Amino acid sequence: MEKIIKKITEIDKKALNIKEETERVLEENKKKIEKTLMEIETKELKKAKEIGEKEYNKLLEEGEKSANQIINEGNKYINKLNQIYETKHTELSQKILKKY
Repeated sequence: MEKIIKKITEIDKKALNIKEETERVLEENKKKIEKTLMEIETKELKKAKEIGEKEYNKLLEEGEKSANQIINEGNKYINKLNQIYETKHTELSQKILKKY
């Protein structure tokens, strides 16, 4: 009977040790998983930031290109108006001078 009780006690101790070891391994794995998830999240956030910056720079470049085209067209229009003004001003000045 004593051997049986001793055997049961040994089995209980082994079961307790197995339970504690399992809990320890689970806790370690949980920490590893959390660390890995944090690394993945950081990596993905960095990628997203890089993609966002590239897209922003692309849009900024396109906007600057469009703005420059508008400015160039405006300058052409201003130059054309100045030429017309100068031509008309010269014509009117000559007409006025001929009259006097």
